[in-house]
Amino acid sequence: MKALLSRLGQMALVLFGISVLVFAVFFATPGSDPSARIAGRGASPEVIERVRHAYGFDRALPMRYLTMMDHLFISRNLTSYVNHGQNVVSEVFEAAPVTLSLVLWAAVFWITGA
Repeated sequence: MKALLSRLGQMALVLFGISVLVFAVFFATPGSDPSARIAGRGASPEVIERVRHAYGFDRALPMRYLTMMDHLFISRNLTSYVNHGQNVVSEVFEAAPVTLSLVLWAAVFWITGA
């Protein structure tokens, strides 16, 4: 039982580390301003600032991380920054058949050794 609890604790730490790493890659790396990507090419600084405020990108990084975790696990409010507020779950379901077919064929090739 002690080993199981230890493994669960390790798993929780790994998942936390992965979530922080993913957050850092997408939101905290220099030059990766998501508000500029959302506003589009040629957007004025005023428009970028409005987008930054609307999406909460002007808040401190720890608060943005907590907001992201809240949207992911508690409120399940997963909206796309790219498709202007479309629900991410519907986008995942749209892509699922193609992704699953690729996974299936990759498994077939891996099993057969082709």
